[in-house]
Amino acid sequence: MRKLYTAFSFIAGLFFALFVHAQPAISYSPFLSGFTLPVEVVNAGDGTSRLFVVQQNGVIRVYDPANGGLQATPFLNMSSIVRNSGEQGLLSMAFHPQFETNGYFFVYYNNTNGDVTIARYQASGTANTANAGSGVVLITIPKPFDNHNGGHMQFGPDGNLYFATGDGGSGNDPFNNSQDSTKLLGKMLRINVDDFSTPPYYTIPITNPFYNTPNFDKRIWARGLRNPFRWSFDRLTGDMWIGDVGQGAKEEINFTPASSTGGENYGWRCYEGSIRTPGVAVCDPVNYHPPIYDYDNPSSGSSSVIGGYVYRGSEYPFFQGYYTAADVYSGNLYLLKPNGSGGFTTSVVSGLQNFVVGFGEARF
Repeated sequence: MRKLYTAFSFIAGLFFALFVHAQPAISYSPFLSGFTLPVEVVNAGDGTSRLFVVQQNGVIRVYDPANGGLQATPFLNMSSIVRNSGEQGLLSMAFHPQFETNGYFFVYYNNTNGDVTIARYQASGTANTANAGSGVVLITIPKPFDNHNGGHMQFGPDGNLYFATGDGGSGNDPFNNSQDSTKLLGKMLRINVDDFSTPPYYTIPITNPFYNTPNFDKRIWARGLRNPFRWSFDRLTGDMWIGDVGQGAKEEINFTPASSTGGENYGWRCYEGSIRTPGVAVCDPVNYHPPIYDYDNPSSGSSSVIGGYVYRGSEYPFFQGYYTAADVYSGNLYLLKPNGSGGFTTSVVSGLQNFVVGFGEARF
């Protein structure tokens, strides 16, 4: 899928933060610059208000407002072990909920073979550099093609680490990875990373939905995803929102309430958005969980949905509880909110900045 990473060359050196200037008007304003291929911005949640900018080239930069702003020395440089090509590279990071005391954080990247890799590193306290020698690999997932890498990881309200993988690439998921219960591609995965001392440095929660199901990988939380490049939890309610990049007909947004015990099937490759996938034989996914919203691609001028976050700040009350997502090419911003009756309020703001490839939360 060339759609997302073509955009990176255009935003290199500039990170856009979302600012609301008037109710309900929205615009983007430059906040920080000086980056190379930024793909994600993360707050450690340690009370320091530092922002960590993930670069596709394998480098993590730190913005520390209490110590001169953007630091010249990277927080971590993994470039020697990361394949930085096309859609592949260093794609995400997540801080352990007890990062302030244990210093652990996790990264999601493609290794030099192109395989999806989950690894753990450690930093000391509030240091603005991590220990590059502390890295240990938890999971490696081989990929048949270079595209559809997924790319976001986040800790859930339950303290477990969730990460979403793409279907492995090419068109129409030729190996049916997303529906294959033995494969980790095209899935939302959940592991417990509180086992710090011995390999594989994680355990599998016994409450995972397929933990006791034959012919299922126990790490699977949900399946049927194509390329969930950006997704998030609502940090107030615990609901999960997923922006899943479509193939050629639809872009989709999936919603799973915090009450879910997992096992959802989001439909790919049987469904693209809310329609049967063009060019794929009719199939009926088990426990199908359709998207709450989708939009046409490419007749609308849109082509790659970028999932964001639910706004839980206090500065802009009008947007309280709204989930934000964007499209790379159209520049549209999508606002969605549960309406309290089982449905969703939706609106589209057009004509904004295109080539937005991610959202972040400045503090929480």
